[in-house]
Amino acid sequence: MHGRGQAFFFVTAPAANRVNHVIFQLLYNSRTVHTGGSMKYHISIMTALTAGIVFAFAGSSAVTAESPLFTPAAIEENVSTATTTDAAEQPKDTTDTPAKPAKEDAYARLERECREHPDTDKTAPTGPLGEKSKEILSILTPLTPVTAAQRQLLAQQDTLHVIPLIAADLNIQGIERGFSQAQVEERLGTPVRITKTDHFMTLHYGNDKESLRCVLRTEQETADGRLAYTPQVDAVFLAKGDTVSIGRNIFLHNPVELVLRRYGVPHNVLRDAAANVYYLVYEAGRTDLIFAVAERKVQRVALMEARYPYHREQALTGRQAREKRDFTLMGFGLDEPFIANRYNMWNNQLKRGTDTFWLYNNYGVAVDGKNKVKRVFLLTNSGYTDRGATLGYHVSTVLGLYGYPDHVDHTGTDPKGVDVYYYSSPYQPGVYLAFVIKRDTQYVDDVILTEGPLHDVQNPTARYGL
Repeated sequence: MHGRGQAFFFVTAPAANRVNHVIFQLLYNSRTVHTGGSMKYHISIMTALTAGIVFAFAGSSAVTAESPLFTPAAIEENVSTATTTDAAEQPKDTTDTPAKPAKEDAYARLERECREHPDTDKTAPTGPLGEKSKEILSILTPLTPVTAAQRQLLAQQDTLHVIPLIAADLNIQGIERGFSQAQVEERLGTPVRITKTDHFMTLHYGNDKESLRCVLRTEQETADGRLAYTPQVDAVFLAKGDTVSIGRNIFLHNPVELVLRRYGVPHNVLRDAAANVYYLVYEAGRTDLIFAVAERKVQRVALMEARYPYHREQALTGRQAREKRDFTLMGFGLDEPFIANRYNMWNNQLKRGTDTFWLYNNYGVAVDGKNKVKRVFLLTNSGYTDRGATLGYHVSTVLGLYGYPDHVDHTGTDPKGVDVYYYSSPYQPGVYLAFVIKRDTQYVDDVILTEGPLHDVQNPTARYGL
């Protein structure tokens, strides 16, 4: 059940296992869980374990993947995008101001005290060095650059090489923007019907298994008025048809990872947060090829003139380049004020010390006592980074999208353990986009946007800050 404030049993579907595990660990550590409203519940873990039942509390209805993709209204509608704040103002000139001793912040003080008195817990009145102190110390330890041996391993994993896009790669069933009606009918045959408006003519193709529309511009607006010219394809929309080829041999219902491996880094990635539908945008010249993605597969495709909100003014992103959007996740940037229902209704709110963990359908957000975002992590493979990466991707796909990491954490000797690939933000020192890679399978196990390195990376829940 998904009604607000209603209890439900943990489900056993694979996609839900990670969410259930996170909720259980949070409950175990905090003993406190909030529901989507203002009610607060205290749960006895021992009682729950004795009864063999663990409950969670849903805060909203489940997000549906259904969306009117590429309808005229949807095309014009603004979709939610991640925003980042500008860099801080330049410091004032203090040349003539007497220097003052720097005030020791809490982390620096904790580091000094822990090193001077390593047998004392700084997070509790008495006892050995506490887990929170160990976590903070691990965060304070700087990451080392990639070593020669690690770079050699990365070179072996870096097997994906994407050819740069050209205009001819942006087509649907061989139809490109600028084609004439005769060229369209040569490839698709006679349309089942034709509709006309003042400026456009639409050729409709389809049956029970296919639905494709070619929109041709029939007139051009000029300063002197309308100018008639030979009708040319302005846009193509594919809503149904598993046998219709798209560009580099992509078809509807192909997995998203295949699109990324064929086309490379998207020019833009947008999200319709209400429906959890993503738009992967590839651009060449003034033409956009847009893949609408839901349930981890391509659902619809549009070929159209590059325009807002799909078009970005920035140049195409090279895989080794870093942009501000790379250091946001699910619309959240670090050290920004947290707004709970900014994009989606949260399902569970749990506490650990002064930190609050907000869990949504596909991701979680850790917020500190000052209501600042400190960590964002994916819980399912239905959430994506701003380059389209998610859980379950092969490491070669990650390297193909992001290039070589700035740091690699290879701890422990367990062949079934994990390594962490850190991509460092040039805009916020100490902020990383981290990919946790399974050693035995070479697939992504976690994607985490974090302030400082992860703690105890071999522990799946400790990575989130539990």
